[in-house]
Amino acid sequence: MTEHRRSSENGATEDRRVRRTRTRLTEALLELMKSKPVDRITVTELTERADVNRVTFYSHYGNVRALLDTVMDEVTVSCRSRIETHADQIIAGDFLPLATDILTYVDEHEQVFSVMVSSAGEVLFNRLADDIRDVCNRVVDPVSQAVESTGERLGDAELRRAEMIRDYQFDYIMGGIMNVVRNWFAGGRREPIEFVAAILASTTRAAGPESLRRNLSLAQKGPEEGETAGKNRRTAK
Repeated sequence: MTEHRRSSENGATEDRRVRRTRTRLTEALLELMKSKPVDRITVTELTERADVNRVTFYSHYGNVRALLDTVMDEVTVSCRSRIETHADQIIAGDFLPLATDILTYVDEHEQVFSVMVSSAGEVLFNRLADDIRDVCNRVVDPVSQAVESTGERLGDAELRRAEMIRDYQFDYIMGGIMNVVRNWFAGGRREPIEFVAAILASTTRAAGPESLRRNLSLAQKGPEEGETAGKNRRTAK
């Protein structure tokens, strides 16, 4: 019994030590990324900043990029789970619970998101956006929702164009959210989470499902008509 308790205590101590080491390495990486791209960060400067020796670093990660991948995996998993939790509300057109949940998570993980909204974090943001796009398309399936709500029937080519429109709108929405969060951070996050979440929720609703339903007519016309019109205007000049 005593040996078992000692073993458990030693294991708990080891786990805490591992968590502290990984936390220091993560904090050091994010701090360095504020001034340089991740590909220019060396293991030596990272371990010196974290006060961790190189042997310890390599016992956890193969290289600096592997550490960053671990950080981003944690972020994407957290965001993905929140979207899945609020899927029914999103489908119903209520984006406020998700926006509030996401902003709360962002606020609690200031260090990683302060990098993500900086000029050095574009790669990180793009990776997160791609992951959110995939989970939204899988869980929410906005094209099917839009088609069902209008009673339209789309052929294969029209469906592909509808998905293209959906992706353009997603880029538009994510770009707007990124700028809002960036400005929120730049201003010291003075506005309450509920205030910013309400703005994001109402704007996303207007630019999301409602707009996609209206744009289904573009899927039926196809981009070729717009291209022909553009050629005609150039010819007329």
